[in-house]
Amino acid sequence: MKNSNIPSNVELPSVGKLIKSTFLAMIVAVIILVTVALPAEYGIDPTGVGRLIGLVEMGEIKTYLAEEAALDEAKLLAEASQGAGYKGGLPDCTPNEGPLLVESTFQEKEVQIQLLAGEGKELKLVMSKGDQVKYSWASNGGKVVFDTHADSDDVKYYNYSKGKDERHEGVLEASFDGNHGWYWKNRSFKPVLIRLNISGDFAELKLD
Repeated sequence: MKNSNIPSNVELPSVGKLIKSTFLAMIVAVIILVTVALPAEYGIDPTGVGRLIGLVEMGEIKTYLAEEAALDEAKLLAEASQGAGYKGGLPDCTPNEGPLLVESTFQEKEVQIQLLAGEGKELKLVMSKGDQVKYSWASNGGKVVFDTHADSDDVKYYNYSKGKDERHEGVLEASFDGNHGWYWKNRSFKPVLIRLNISGDFAELKLD
């Protein structure tokens, strides 16, 4: 009895069709790579499609967070090599309960920060634990990468929030005695101006 399910030579695809199908599949893979994968993972957008559908911002944030993680790891390794008390894992984040040398007072300030293309700057407020500062900042040149964080003699890095945005507002409450504030990075190809308004209790304002 013959097996009727075995295809005949006529039904099998020719070598030419197989080559054509493989070539088309490669073209589709390249298109997906340059329009979706590169913008979403690395913020690289050679066609401009990734920015139109919002994938470039995702990739830029991923790249920024990866760079920050690499910098943190490098700092930990440097501290370990210098015998700075590194115990492995995360750095010591025990809050500093000691009093600040300068007492906090209620202040209101407006600060303008110019960022050139690719430039980053940091603004810190010296605050005591529990101090609160109401803030709002906005960029006139589009979205910038931001990192709201703190540090002290005992705490190397303490994160409140990070991301990429054109404006942000809220209340910054000091989790411990130390420096609390913002870092902005301009990843565009044109200068931007950031206007920051703050009102609340802090002892000193420092801009690096």
